Amino acid sequence: YPREFIVTGHIIVEGDVAGALPPVILEANDVKTGTSRRSNVANKGVIMLSVKDGEHKISIQSVPSGYRIKSITYGTTDLQKAALKIDGPPTWEIVVRLVPQ
Repeated sequence: YPREFIVTGHIIVEGDVAGALPPVILEANDVKTGTSRRSNVANKGVIMLSVKDGEHKISIQSVPSGYRIKSITYGTTDLQKAALKIDGPPTWEIVVRLVPQ
């Protein structure tokens, strides 16, 4: 049976001094099965995403109005170019960087 893990993450808005973080939902699509899972809505910038062992393509369900994605990373992995690989308890967190438009 594939194991299931919680991957945490957080939202960073560069250059934004207002302190309010926009709501963001991540989507993880399993590369093998095509099954998708969504994170909870980022509360105070914290994300929790439940995924099984394997590779997952990560995307933002919808970019909040007035922002654009600068990067989505997991350790040194650029999740806009490579899949999130989970083969045991997560050692990093997903970091979503947004910039105001």
